[in-house]
Amino acid sequence: MQNIKAFIPNFLTSLNLFFGLVGVLLAFNQGLTEAFYCILIAAVLDFFDGFAARLLKVKSDFGGELDSLADMVTFGVLPGVMLFQYLSIAQGNYFVPVYERQLGDLLVSLIGFVVPVFSSLRLAKFNTDTKQTNHFLGLPTPANAILIGSLGFIMEIQYNLNYYQPLTQEQLAAVTRMYYWDKFDFYTATIFFEPDFHIILGIVASALLVSRIPLFSLKLKSLKYVENKLVFNFFILLGAITLLNFLPYFVPIKRWLGFWAQLDFLLIPFAIVLYIIVSLIGYRSFKNEI
Repeated sequence: MQNIKAFIPNFLTSLNLFFGLVGVLLAFNQGLTEAFYCILIAAVLDFFDGFAARLLKVKSDFGGELDSLADMVTFGVLPGVMLFQYLSIAQGNYFVPVYERQLGDLLVSLIGFVVPVFSSLRLAKFNTDTKQTNHFLGLPTPANAILIGSLGFIMEIQYNLNYYQPLTQEQLAAVTRMYYWDKFDFYTATIFFEPDFHIILGIVASALLVSRIPLFSLKLKSLKYVENKLVFNFFILLGAITLLNFLPYFVPIKRWLGFWAQLDFLLIPFAIVLYIIVSLIGYRSFKNEI
């Protein structure tokens, strides 16, 4: 019976790895949006494998090592590949074979692979730090992967653009008039097509992975509110912001909600920023463990 219990969390972890591999395949074949779906599914699996191990009392070193290996692929390699593709797209090289690209352009695209390198450092640091149980030092790899992976999804789903063919500012201005975008949408779409933006994103994301910023763990110890106050409060706050964000689609009150009603799916990267802010505010609740 114990072996069957131990199989459940390890099976969930293996599914995490499977979706990571599928995501890499999709990212290399014009499937950046679908690759982001793989990251989301894997993040859910990553949440529940640890929870299942604690609930079934089958937490083990083997499961921990398997989890790290799966995370390295899904939340390290996959977002690195996606960032490589973003940079290739922004330079107009997505459909150009790698061996036919200018060396300078290729080197810029390879900045995307800095993310997997720093993800490996992040995971190695976590595995060797016995104090990081209810908190993290540095941005967790799943959060980083969601942050990076969401960009292609936002461009396709929110802005209805073919992300694989970058547009000039004149073309974006025409799209702005066609879709009645405001300045916020126009400048957001413009920035997402800029190589410099993705370079900065890769550098900042890599730095956050190995930083000393204290962040609370989103993994539940149990289903009791008392033992998971910070986690539940974060999700309540995020739920309220999500409601304000999407409420105008059902009730005509957009002008009353201001900024929140403009986010739409930009709420995804905003949620990662909110996670960092809430962690810093709630730092006192777990600082004695650091």
